This record gives sequence, C-alpha cells and structure tokens, in this order.
Amino acid sequence: MTVKTLAYTDFFLLTAQQTAASALKDLNAAAAPFSFIIVDRKEDFGQFYYLFPRIEAEEMLAYWSTNTPGSTVKQALNLHEHDRTSTLPANADVTEAVENRYIVLDAGIPVGFIVYDYSAQPPPPPPPAPAPVPGAGRDGDSGSMPSPGPTRGGDPFTVPDTSKSQTRGGGDSGSLPSSLEDLLEDEAEPFRAFPSISDPGTLEKEAEFSLDIGFAAEADKTLSNLVAINLPAVKPSDILFVKLMPNGAEVLNKAEKPLLLNLDSKVTFRCKVLSGAKEVSLTAIYTFKGQLVGMATRTIPVGETPALQPVEKPLSKCQLSLPELDYEQEAIDLLTTVMWDPVAKKLHWSMQAHKPHIDLDAEIKIDNTREFAAKIGQELGREGYKGRAAFNALRTLGQAIAAHMPANFFEALKDVHAAVKRVPKVLILTDEAYIPWELAYHPDLRLDPDIDPFLHLQTQTGRWWANDRVTGSPPTGLTVNLLSALAADYPPDSSHNPLVEAIAEKKYLVDHFKARAVAAKKEDLLDLTGSDKPVAGHLMHMALHGFSKPDLNEQLLALEDGDLSAEALFGPYFCGDVPAISFLFLNACQVATAGNTLGQASGFPGIVLTKGVLGFLAPLWNVHDVIARPFSEAFYEETLGKGRPIGEVLLELRRKFDYKTSLTQLAYIYYGHPALKLKKT
Repeated sequence: MTVKTLAYTDFFLLTAQQTAASALKDLNAAAAPFSFIIVDRKEDFGQFYYLFPRIEAEEMLAYWSTNTPGSTVKQALNLHEHDRTSTLPANADVTEAVENRYIVLDAGIPVGFIVYDYSAQPPPPPPPAPAPVPGAGRDGDSGSMPSPGPTRGGDPFTVPDTSKSQTRGGGDSGSLPSSLEDLLEDEAEPFRAFPSISDPGTLEKEAEFSLDIGFAAEADKTLSNLVAINLPAVKPSDILFVKLMPNGAEVLNKAEKPLLLNLDSKVTFRCKVLSGAKEVSLTAIYTFKGQLVGMATRTIPVGETPALQPVEKPLSKCQLSLPELDYEQEAIDLLTTVMWDPVAKKLHWSMQAHKPHIDLDAEIKIDNTREFAAKIGQELGREGYKGRAAFNALRTLGQAIAAHMPANFFEALKDVHAAVKRVPKVLILTDEAYIPWELAYHPDLRLDPDIDPFLHLQTQTGRWWANDRVTGSPPTGLTVNLLSALAADYPPDSSHNPLVEAIAEKKYLVDHFKARAVAAKKEDLLDLTGSDKPVAGHLMHMALHGFSKPDLNEQLLALEDGDLSAEALFGPYFCGDVPAISFLFLNACQVATAGNTLGQASGFPGIVLTKGVLGFLAPLWNVHDVIARPFSEAFYEETLGKGRPIGEVLLELRRKFDYKTSLTQLAYIYYGHPALKLKKT
C-alpha cells in the first residue's frame, strides 16, 4: 500500500515568501473546507515544507499581519530548517512512514499529508477513496478526508478532530468557525484554567522525550510554581503563547508555541536530556499580549536517580486576577526570564515580546553569581559612593554584568524600542538572586543617545521572583488604604550616625499624605508586621540604616533599639492572607541585596515578596541621606500624589543623578510591575 492511499487532501498550500496579510486573504477566500495548511519554502540552499493545523496558522498570521505589517509567512510561522516536516513520495510504501507526520509529494508537488496519532484506537479497514471535490489542495482541488487505514504495528494514521472546539468555560463544544472573520466577531468572555504539563515518567540519560503542555480545569498538585490563568475578557482570535524553559534538558523544536484559548488545547514539545543531568526541570511560561499570566514547573528524575513519589501539596493561593489591561500603556514590552541552573552552572535566558513578536533563547555559562552583589558595595564604598572614580567602577561592573547577558537580549530590546516608539517596559522574571541586571552597561543599550547606557536608565525596569510562594504576576494597580512611615532617630550613644534627612522624610509623609507615624523600635515595628488584623493595601515607608553581607547571606535593619534581620521582620503569612504590607519602600542602605537560603529566596527582597508584598523598592548600596530624602519625596509626590506609573517615575528620578555629587539615584532596585500605579483612598 502506498502512502498516497492514506494521505489526507484537505489542505491549503501557501508559500513562505508571501505576506501574512495576503495569506490570510487567500485562506478566507478558499472555496472548499480544509483543516491543515502546507507551506512551501524555497531557498537557495534547498526547498522545505511545513504542516500546520489551520486554526494555529491563522492565529499566527493574523497576529503578525496586525502587529508587524509587511511580515511574511516565513516570519509569522517562524520557519526554520530544523522544524521542517518530513516528506515522502506518493508511491512510497506505507512501511516507510515511521515518523509522526509527513507531507506527501507527487513530482515534487504536495498532494496530501499524514498525521500519526499514537493515542488513537485501530480503525476498521478504509473504504474506497472518495472522488475529489473542488477546493483547496493540489492544483486547487481537495478530496474529502478518507477514513484512516491500516498502519505499521496496528497503530493508525489519523488527523486530530478539528471539527469541534471546546468552549471557553469547558462546557459544550460547537462547530469550528469556518473563517477567521467568524472568530473575530465573537464577543469577549472570561477564560480561567490551570497550566498543565504532562508527566513522561523517569527519563533515561540523554534520551529524547515528548511533553504536552496545555490547560486543565483542576490544578495538578504535583507541579510547582503553579500560577493559575485568569483572563477577564478574551476572544477566540486572541493568542496565548506558552514558552518552555528547561533545566537539564534542551528543547528540540520551537520553544514557544501558540495555544488556543480552550481547555482541550495542547502543544507538544520534543526535548532531550542533557549529558550528566540527574533530573530535568521544565518550566512553562504562559503569556498573553506580553503579560505574564501563568506558570508551572515539572521536575522529572533521570536514569538511576531514585524516583520520588509526586508530592501533592495544597494549591498555592499566591494568585492575582489580572484586571483588563490597557495593553498599550500597561503591558510589558519585553518579558525577560532568567533561570539559574546550579548543576550546569548556566543561566537560561528567554526574551518574549508582543510588539513585534519576539521569541528568543540563550544560555550563558557562569560559575558564581553571588560575587556581583558583594563586589558593587566594595568598589563603590572605596570612593564614598560618589565622584569620577566611583562612577568608573560602577560602569566597569556594569560592563561585567552585560558580559553575562546574551547578545540577542540587546537586539530584542532595540527591536521592541523601534516598534513601540517609546521607552520600553521590561520585566525580569528570575530565580537568580544576586546579579543586578538593571545595572548592565552596554553600548547597545543606548536607546536614548544622550543617556548613559545602563539598563535601568534606558528602560522602565522591574523584576520579580519566579517562586511558587510569590504572587505569580505583579499587579498594575494598588489601592493604598493605609500609609505608615518609620524613621530611625538614633540615640546619642548609638554606634550609628544620625539620619537627619530620614526624620524629615517621615515628617513629609505625615504632613502631606496623612501617614501614620511608627517608632523605629522592634516591638512597634513587629506589632505592625505581625498584626492579627492587617489592612489591605498597606504602604510602608522605612528610612534607617541597613547592612548587607552577601557572602554570608545576611541582611539587617538597624533600629533604634537593635538590629532586625529580614527573616525576623514579618510574622507568619500564608498565600491568600491579607499581607501586613502590600508595598514597601525600604530607604535603607544595601537592603535591595537578595539572597538564597535553603533553596529559597531570602534577603529583604526574597522575604518581603514571600510575605505578600506586591511592590518593593530599596537601594543596593549605601545612599547619601541628603539625596535619599528628595528622591523619596519626589517618588511619593509623583506616584501617590499624581497617580503616575512607578517605572516611569523611577526612570525620571534616576536620570537626575550627578556622579560628582552622588550615585544614590542609581542604587534603587525595584521589584514589581513597571506600570504599577498607587491610588490613595
């Protein structure tokens, strides 16, 4: 039996060189129904063919034609040689079809396709092939889909059923829209689901394996870092992307794929275990219009590593329902994920953007990340955190940081800047604690030629922890129902220098924003952070001395009656509780330094975020009192007083630095969404 007798012919043929817009026009004008699309790509070095389900291809083409006018089918469908679909001549015997899918060629022209479904049950013998009907296929004709026939090993070749589609709520299915216009006319409605990652079981060393990623109605409690997807208003024509980031493995096909917004949707990734890996950790990141909306991680044992029973744990309540965003003003322009692989000593980078569509990956080898946090304080401290020598040291360290960033990050940022035509918003999602990427200094960061090319002087930058004890996605709005202000007034016999300007900071907040004054003593502070009845939307400002020893993983606040560690600052907190503090501005030296204890985020950034804080701002090195005060006052005047986004305000304030006087403005590191707005009740 030849493969031609088994081939399905309900396809539409596109060329890779035509524009995405013209391809959509051709698809919508098709006279006959079709379920798959074949793309013919001709290059000087060869000819390649690609097979796509119709709905997946139409979504990508619509996305690119809208967001990147003039883009080609090749760009929209991200066509590469290694992703091409295998081909077979029409007269080949069916026993030669040993791969998942094929495009069948007759005299070099596509005449059909085969999709191999391992999960299908053996069908009855095929009926005689039906007569072709006019439509879209070879030479414009398409036959109706024949029933699957006998195959090697008794497993059938089948085409996934695309005649029905699950509704958003997971209920009854309906007919597949006949054209993209039908999709675009549908009304927006909520979509809620949990991320789903299939479990391939224990893996052999250096083995290849498949992984299905999609949605589930119920939470899989064997997954970690599980962030539920909760979209308030989406249409069938909207595109959600899922990105797979591996540790201990590599992705063999495209690492980012589009998902239809229904519970039955799934995409398959092919991966390979890396040499020497004892376990594989796979993180799926779900994005919608550039916004992080979901996440999950599955860890899989390798080889003879004892297979632990999956530990079921209560679903993390560290979730936020995202409001309907103004995607032009609030969405992230470049989502940058940086995950640390301590075994391979590598940083796994991923860059994703909505406008233009960007999906890039990179790996950077690095032996030690902790040295960066310690080095900055040491070098700048020698020069008193100001002056030409200190500025030279900071730029040199910034270049060292940039050297550990992939070149395609800088290219992606320039492409985004050219597309959005404004200062880009960048969110760094990471589980790496020590490297301040915000201070990267590189000529390719010079988006504004008149500004020094530090990352946080050229972009509105925020960072966030990738951790299942942290709210999955930082919010873009926070209603402030309570504002508290604390400043240390050290006694004469204290070993700490007095902070006259810190006292003035506190008075400013009390006078201008009716802040509640809090004494800088342990019991007063702990009464507030350990309250049995915390107030939702509590913004806390603290101005005092702080200390950090990254090499010892130790950070302290210097109160009037003694030191307080990050671990001792808060009482018990469980995700879903009302946090004692919702936003914390810790205007204390060195306390933006993060840490890692027992595999968990620590230091003040790590601790406060796992205690429910939704935004955290603090300096990375010692700041000058006379600069820290006007910085904080201007911050509150612009954010709390005028309602401006935090990322925009911080960029403006940082750019006012003068290295001759102080490097204080450059010290502030922000954990949170760059578009976050504070609203005082």
